Amino acid sequence: MRKKISAALVAAAALATLGLVNTGSAAASEAQGEKFPCGFYTNWANWAYYGHCGSGWVEIEVKRLISPNDRRCVGPGTTHVGYHPGTTNAVYTRKTCTKPR
Repeated sequence: MRKKISAALVAAAALATLGLVNTGSAAASEAQGEKFPCGFYTNWANWAYYGHCGSGWVEIEVKRLISPNDRRCVGPGTTHVGYHPGTTNAVYTRKTCTKPR
């Protein structure tokens, strides 16, 4: 009986954690009327993306579980940044950049 309860709690915690990945971004997306979340998010197939809802080009840092982190210059819209859980996050570095050629 204890093992069943523990397994259920672990499963519930895992599902809750997965749900939190998109929570903050979805609210910002709805406010702007965008068709994608702002910031880091994953889809049903565990592909990781960064949604830039602002204008202009900005630098983001893509955080990796095992590989080194990297920085990218992204424009408005959605940018594919990897596969989750290998890619754990992507954050705005508060720097602007020029469009890559």
